[in-house]
Amino acid sequence: MLSISSIVAILGSVALAKAQLTCGGGGSFEVGDIHANLGTQTLGPRSARTIVQGSGQICIVNRAPAATVTVDDFLINNAISALLNFCCPGETCSGGQDKITASSGNVIDLSVQDLGQDCSA
Repeated sequence: MLSISSIVAILGSVALAKAQLTCGGGGSFEVGDIHANLGTQTLGPRSARTIVQGSGQICIVNRAPAATVTVDDFLINNAISALLNFCCPGETCSGGQDKITASSGNVIDLSVQDLGQDCSA
């Protein structure tokens, strides 16, 4: 059984994660096209990676000017799932953005968006 302090800590982390999410974007995509099944991603300084999935795309951006950042699959896929659950209640969605803090402390931008939207550092 979880203690009260453990439950409060879990709820606090969920609230913090949702506070970083922002919903909306240009266009729309089919929610069923997006799958939270990516592997670990490594991005060089000021670089972006676009992963096309059906009518939508996942955009992962490292804005750090001098750091190569590796973000593990657990963090990426949890962020994608949280974003879809929070921002996309229907069959289609205009997308959303989240921030992921890598184990190095660097913050990576992640968005789920309509196919063809800008994904650049």
